[in-house]
Amino acid sequence: MLEATVKQRAAPGSRPLIASPRNFWGGIALLVVSLTALWLVSGLSGMRGYTFGAGTMPRLIIGLLIALSIGLIGMGLVIKGASLPRLALRGPLMLFAAIIFFAVALSSLGIVLTSFFTYLIAGLASKETRWGEAVIAGACMTVFCTALFYYGLSLPFPLWPSL
Repeated sequence: MLEATVKQRAAPGSRPLIASPRNFWGGIALLVVSLTALWLVSGLSGMRGYTFGAGTMPRLIIGLLIALSIGLIGMGLVIKGASLPRLALRGPLMLFAAIIFFAVALSSLGIVLTSFFTYLIAGLASKETRWGEAVIAGACMTVFCTALFYYGLSLPFPLWPSL
């Protein structure tokens, strides 16, 4: 849709302002994330002489991400590429719902039921989910999560629902 708008503004025979919307908007999104991360680590100490501070490595990585995002934006303006795909909200919304369910239900349902139902909610993210396989995989992940977090790491989660 944006590409069509840009093409309408371009004069006949000329190229659109954004040659590759996918690269351009991906670069913009990466730049926003990078600048947000830079703002979040601004309170950490940086390099002092030859010693690294807590914020040195994050700032170096953020600098690389900013350079990559500027490169992506430049490629999006110059090199013709793919247009934006149709926005699919089902996957991100179901994964977000699974995370929220886990956070809300863990204290009342216990780790066994919460991890199993969280896996099933996450399975709703794809139309290709086979529910028989999802139930088996959910049971296996529940055993793994219970063994790791409750028994292995001794985290203070309830095992079963509190009545």
